[in-house]
Amino acid sequence: MKYEQMYSNKVVSIAGALEHIKSNDEVVCALVGCEPVTLLSNLHKIKDRVENVSVVSAMMNGEYEFFLNPEMKGHFMLNSWFYSKGPRKAHPLGTVSYVPMQLHQFSSRRMDYRQPNVFLGCASPMDKHGYMSLSLCTVMEKDFIEAADIVILEVNPNLPRTYGDTHVHISQVDYIVETNREILTSNPPAINEK
Repeated sequence: MKYEQMYSNKVVSIAGALEHIKSNDEVVCALVGCEPVTLLSNLHKIKDRVENVSVVSAMMNGEYEFFLNPEMKGHFMLNSWFYSKGPRKAHPLGTVSYVPMQLHQFSSRRMDYRQPNVFLGCASPMDKHGYMSLSLCTVMEKDFIEAADIVILEVNPNLPRTYGDTHVHISQVDYIVETNREILTSNPPAINEK
């Protein structure tokens, strides 16, 4: 089968991708610049059919309803190994837990504790050989892609293609959500005397 056909067979809607998350799943997310914003922004919509879903991430840039809305307690738990603004805000709600961890040990230590059911991440568009680049974040993503039962990627033409050990073949991906959203950016704070 041609890679383009494999790719098109795996393209689903946001709802179609999220229907693969079930109660008690361990969902691991790509980090920082490859945070799966489109999927995470819609995760709360499956609340009524799931319970006890562990969402694992760090340095979460977005502030998502799945952990900021108190009604999500018991449905989702964000297990974050670095508290950014949103998780700090949501901690008193009981929808976020801090997981102390050293970055270079995260994938092995987390998988010693619990294997991922679902990986959510982002990638640049596929090349003619069937490869996508994990682009802006390659900290532990490949480890979890190889270990997860289901791999769901947001493919975004705005993500740059990076080289090195950053490529994932279409055969390693179960579902694709196409998006054209802007890449997450960070504006440096204004410098003052302090």
